[in-house]
This record gives sequence, C-alpha cells and structure tokens, in this order.
Amino acid sequence: MIRGCSLFLMLLLCVACTDTDRLDIADGHTTTIRLQFPESKTATRQFPTYEDDLEEFEKTIYTLRVILLSQAGTNKSTTINRVFTNVTPGSVLAIENVPIGEAQLYVIANEASIGQDYSDISNLQKQVVSVNNSRKVLITDDGNLYFPRRGSELLAETDKKGLPMSWMNKNLTVSENMEIPVVLERCVSKIRMQIQNNFSESVRVTEVSFGKFFGNSFYLFREENLDVPDQTYKELVYDKSVDYPIDPNESEVLICYLYPSFAWTSGTVASPYTIGFKTEHGEYPKMAFVNPEGEQYNSIPRNKQININVTLSGATHVNIDFEVIDWTEKTITVPDFE
Repeated sequence: MIRGCSLFLMLLLCVACTDTDRLDIADGHTTTIRLQFPESKTATRQFPTYEDDLEEFEKTIYTLRVILLSQAGTNKSTTINRVFTNVTPGSVLAIENVPIGEAQLYVIANEASIGQDYSDISNLQKQVVSVNNSRKVLITDDGNLYFPRRGSELLAETDKKGLPMSWMNKNLTVSENMEIPVVLERCVSKIRMQIQNNFSESVRVTEVSFGKFFGNSFYLFREENLDVPDQTYKELVYDKSVDYPIDPNESEVLICYLYPSFAWTSGTVASPYTIGFKTEHGEYPKMAFVNPEGEQYNSIPRNKQININVTLSGATHVNIDFEVIDWTEKTITVPDFE
C-alpha cells in the first residue's frame, strides 16, 4: 500500500507533457499498448423512449483522458497524457512509446462533465488530499453546479458532456504489445423514481422532496467499496416549477444523477434517506427508504442505481418500494402516455 501511494504521489508531482512529449528513457525499451473497451448492448426501438435516450447518454464517452506514469528507465519519470474524443464501445486505443516495466495507468472519461480539464496535469495535482495515509484526488463541486442533475436537463443540453467515469491500475507491468481491458466505472449514482397513480382521476405532483443526502464532492478514483469523503449534505426539492401530471392508472418517471453518498453514519439520528410529495390531493410526508427486510439504507455507492417505486392511492396514503441495484444495461418498460 505504501509503495502504491508513493507511486501515485510521483504521478501527481510530474511535469505535464503533451501527447507526444516524453522525458528521458535511457534504455529505449518502449512498446505500444492497446486499451480495450468492452462492447455495449444497444437496443433498437421504433419509438425510443426518454429512458432509451438516457441509456445511450449514460454510456457515451465524449472525451477520454489516458494518463500513464512509467517507473521504467533510468530516471523513472516518464509521463504520458493523451486525450481521445468520441470513443465508442468496443474501441481499441493504441498508446505508443510506453516504456516496458512498472507503471501506473489512469483513465478518465468526460472530465468536462464535472468542470475539469487535465490537459495540464498540475490541475490534477492541486486536487490531491491525504486520507488515512493515502493520496486521493478530491473533486469538490462548490454550489453543486454539475450534480445533482435530472436526466431531462442533461438531455436538453446542446453541448452534452456525458457522465464522469474513471478506472485505474496502480500496479501495471507493461510488456511487449500489451492489451489492457479497461472497464470504466461511473463516478455518480442514479435515482430512478416511478410514480404510479391509482386514483380514478389525473394527479398533478407539484413537489418532490428528498432528504439531506446530496453531497458536493467525491474521490475521482474509487479505492474502496464505499469511498466517500466527509462533507455536509443538503436536501433537494423539486417544487411547483416542476409539474408532473399523471393520468389514472398511469405512471411518470423521474431520473436524477448525484454524487455517491454516505449521509447516515449514526443510528442515533433519523435517516436522511427520505422522500416526500405534494399533490392537489394533499401532502405525503417524507418516508425513509427501506429494503425488503425493512432495514434502512445509510449510503448510496457510486455506479449504483436506486429504484424508487411510488404508488399514490389515497388523500395522504403512499406506498414506497426502494432498492439499490447494480447500474447495468437492461430494458425498463415504461407505460405509454396517451
């Protein structure tokens, strides 16, 4: 662990190089490595839905940055910093002039989606913090300018930037003509909420309110199952400016993306993982998310999808089912709207 941390620190202290610049490699033993990105299933439908469009957006790589720190050669300080655009699933990217030997490899997708530009690697260096004798890249989104965001907002943007994703290998040994599988992980979490109207008449949801579990920071590269920085969380309220008319026996879907969250660290206070509603029929007080066993959740890890199924069936009666699942590609059936 100490060795890995020191190597990462060396990466962050390196001088920025251009796509083709390399520092001295005395022995001249270099090779070309190839980064392989997995294929992705794409559903073809005659009439794509809102969720179909979001599914494509969620996996789109608008920009991809590859940072490699080599420990080979005499001075052990070779940095490669390259950026690619419009990388498609199944792509193979070639990185030339990579020294053979020990290295660290970092891959970042859609850095602009969190307001970053790592063309100058010193921008990454400035974000390094020390956490329990480890060095981490801390991204702080002051004012929550980038997330949380609704799916409809992201799709409406003319200059789409995608979702932030990352992957790293701190203990890479580069060999001749090496092929490296890269499985990017989304740095954010996803809430998918479906509201079912069991009234005999249309219902207009005038407000959706979530508890204080929305943070404004995260670590760019995950090193633990729940790798969330200490921070102050806030609630999120979609008020009357967001109106959801739902026909009888129909449903409406809201999708939101947020930073990974660990907002309930003490069982002595009420869980902040709650949701409430207001309609013209009345107010539905906030209720805590619970799993099928009745246990309350205390966190939302990155790259996870939170499904919230809400049924409105009385003046102040609401049923809520909640589950955290892997954020995988699958078909979700949404009723048609007449």
